[in-house]
Formats: sequence, structure tokens, C-alpha cells
Amino acid sequence: MKGLLLVIVYLFVGFTNETTSYYSAKYKMISNLSKELKIDSKSQIGDYFLGGLVYNFVSTSKVCFLKTTESLNNDGIVSNVSGDENIFINYQNGVVSYKLDNQENFKYDKVTFKKTQIEKKILGFKAIKYVSEDNNIAVYVTEELPWYIQPCIFNTKQFNGSIIRFENKKANYGFELIEYKKEDKTNKEDNTINKVLNLKESKDLRIKKCPFFES
Repeated sequence: MKGLLLVIVYLFVGFTNETTSYYSAKYKMISNLSKELKIDSKSQIGDYFLGGLVYNFVSTSKVCFLKTTESLNNDGIVSNVSGDENIFINYQNGVVSYKLDNQENFKYDKVTFKKTQIEKKILGFKAIKYVSEDNNIAVYVTEELPWYIQPCIFNTKQFNGSIIRFENKKANYGFELIEYKKEDKTNKEDNTINKVLNLKESKDLRIKKCPFFES
């Protein structure tokens, strides 16, 4: 009986820790092939994702979403994310939405990656490079951080580690992790997380290409 009680307490503590904390990860925009960023104006991410900005993504083992943006050139200036640049991912069923209130739900089309022998040090972590079948998309994965820390480019677990760097060669841009930390979520984050967890999967759910993979 005592052993059973200890198991129940352990499970409760583990569940509580998971639901009361999350990772905040900052990714900076990078230009990986040229000085000029070139992104299709029809892409879902649009002009909002251009420029010297840092993007603050929130993630748990169940959800991931873009919370705020910061300017690299203007310290202390932080803007909340709103409109079509929203990205919310429910890891439990792979559903993605840009507008939680309207629940315009879909799923990302899965892209197959192959592992290379290339390693890179980012934030002191060893990362292995993976490339897409068409060699356009490259991601650097570190197994030293949880898999769900990533800049909203995947809606499911595809690697046994965090996406610490992402590159789109044809579009000449990418993201690189510059800071991460585990934090206690506020009531606002709790509300957003609950909404993301309520994103539903349906039989007629559309399959769309991840906007960051557009060339």
C-alpha cells in the first residue's frame, strides 16, 4: 500500500511539473547564403519574418507556439504576435493553426530527412546536420536538449533532439537558437496552451507545406 502511494505521488508530481513549466527558446533570423533575404511574398510567413528580429517560441512536450518577437537593433523592444503570423502546434495530434479563435486547422506535410556526418557547435551543444531529400532544407539537431524545443517548423517528433539551427537554402534564410530556459508559465500562457491542446483533428483536415520550407 505504501509503495502504491509513493507511485501515485511520483506520477502526480511528474504531471504537475510538466503542466506548470515550459521552455522559452529564442531564435535569431539568419541569412545563410547571401546578404539579402529573399522570401516568396505569397508565403504564409510573409514580410513579418524578415529583418533583424529574434523570435521567442514557447514549447512543452505537448504544444509549441510563437509568443513574441524582439528587435536585435533595439534592446528592450518586444512585440506580441498577432494576426496571420501566429503559429500554434498541438504535438499530441499534429494539428497546426494560425488563428486559435477561428481554428483554421491543418497539418504540415511531412518532409523526409537524411543524416549527414557534419557536426556544428551551437550554444556549446554538439549538433548533427540533417538535410531534406531535395537538399534545400537543413536542420541541426542536438540530443542534449528536448526534441520539442524548435522554431515551429515541425508538428510532430521527427528527431531525438532539439532543432538548434534551421536553413532554407533557396529562400536564403534560417533560424539559429541563441537562448533557452525553463520557466513557470503564467495564466496567459496557461490559457494559450489549453486552447492549443483543444485543436481538433478531423477527417477533412488539410495538409499544407510548412511556410518555413517554402522556396
